[in-house]
Amino acid sequence: MRIAVIAVGRSGEESRKQIEITPTDTVEELYRRVAHALDRSPKDFNLTFNEKPLTDKNQKIATLGIKEGDTVYASIVAEGGSFKEAIRRITDSLSSPSFSVVENSPVFWSSLVSQPESTQSSSEIGWLNREYASMLRHQPAATAKSLREYLFDFHVPKGRFRGRVFSLHLVVVGPYDPPSVYCYNSHGHPNFGHDGLLCIRTPWAPFGSLWEYLERVKTVIVKPNYRSPAR
Repeated sequence: MRIAVIAVGRSGEESRKQIEITPTDTVEELYRRVAHALDRSPKDFNLTFNEKPLTDKNQKIATLGIKEGDTVYASIVAEGGSFKEAIRRITDSLSSPSFSVVENSPVFWSSLVSQPESTQSSSEIGWLNREYASMLRHQPAATAKSLREYLFDFHVPKGRFRGRVFSLHLVVVGPYDPPSVYCYNSHGHPNFGHDGLLCIRTPWAPFGSLWEYLERVKTVIVKPNYRSPAR
């Protein structure tokens, strides 16, 4: 079957291709075919489908629910000249991708609902994939449950909470709103509410950087704001 591949570069460029894949192929084979189509190494990108990272290289394509005409995204981690060259060579057009909402969130995150498929723009999908690649580069300790959910254990290096580990859950609703950050074990930190939500006032620009936002969250944990609404 034929599926679409959209490679999202670190500065927002998009390269579009189509590849052939069979339901019995593995994710590892999918990486090889995408690498061949993009003239890259499989180590240069990370694949996602329906906002879920494809990390199990032994998983069969059939178990992922990928069908004829579906779209897989390749988040470019290492840029190179071949990527920009590929953009100039591509003339084929693809149908709009289809994506699902976040699943399997803990109970107190259940009120956070992703935007319906029909309202998601290609720019938002591109942003989610671009930020996923950036998180892999700059926050390698973070684990992506999906392109909208990241888990991260922050070991506090100094300050009042030195030596404590904060298990953080970053939830992304969309590019126009700052991510919500929850903590499983707040250790009495004054900036976390009873529901686990981190209440901070930090700058956020539309289509902002998730990994930089996480860096600001770390700063707040190290240096609590005692005027926080959560206190």
